[in-house]
Amino acid sequence: RELLIRPLEARGLRRKARVKAEDHARTVERLVERLAYMTPEGLGTLAEVVHRMAGGARRDEWPSEQVVLRFADGIEPAPPASDRLLTSWMASQAGRRAWGESPFVAAELANFLMRRRRPPTDGDWPGIRNRAGDRRREVEAARRRTGEGRDSDADRQELAAWGRSEPRVRALVFAKAEGESDAAA
Repeated sequence: RELLIRPLEARGLRRKARVKAEDHARTVERLVERLAYMTPEGLGTLAEVVHRMAGGARRDEWPSEQVVLRFADGIEPAPPASDRLLTSWMASQAGRRAWGESPFVAAELANFLMRRRRPPTDGDWPGIRNRAGDRRREVEAARRRTGEGRDSDADRQELAAWGRSEPRVRALVFAKAEGESDAAA
């Protein structure tokens, strides 16, 4: 809401004349909910695209919900498991506990849910934690080498991937707990 809806409204985007105010409000709420996975940078890019796609004679009307979602997916695809399993599990106590243990554990939990399409069992957690530890060590080593001026393309790619992944996972974990799903979009 803060990074997409309000900035576009401040730039003059308004509902289409033939759309009822309550229908437009429902569309905006759906957009806020459906785009909660996006990073702040992705939402900023989407705001620019939506502003350029504005319709109407004065180019100040919101494009359709489908158009906004299509462009959002092109900028930052929704998690492949953007269904209830991933979003509800990550926003549950299990997701918050994983984040409390380490953002890397939460990221590996999300990867597990997308890959396996089921919640983890007690027997799955050691593997999740091992992969999280490996990822943490890789990111820390890449940061260290970057700080020393000896980084490689692989290090830069690793840091960029984690830089994209960590905010997405945080948004999934705290979407319901802190209202980030409403505040982010």
